[in-house]
Amino acid sequence: MGSSGCRARVSFLLALLGVAAIAGCAGRAVAPPAQDPGVDLPMGPGRELLLSRCLGCHNLGGLELFDDFYTRDDWHMLLETMVAHGAQVDPVELELIADYLGLHYSQQP
Repeated sequence: MGSSGCRARVSFLLALLGVAAIAGCAGRAVAPPAQDPGVDLPMGPGRELLLSRCLGCHNLGGLELFDDFYTRDDWHMLLETMVAHGAQVDPVELELIADYLGLHYSQQP
């Protein structure tokens, strides 16, 4: 299988996992944050939003698996999928989180 086929499968699986995590949280008005994010997040704009908006449903341990694999646009699409399934993130916050992930957990130009 070529790298694009592998990338497509990984993207699909990540999206599926994200949807499953959000689906499990969609019925909750306020989800208590997880105690452990699962990864040491670098400081920077968007970090606190990532923690406050994402830890209610899942930890962030998988981020390091996609370091230098996902682009900022890939993260943005994944975040949009999560919002479509109930994640409580407004458009401005989504952009800030995507920027943070793009800076710290994606391919560098």
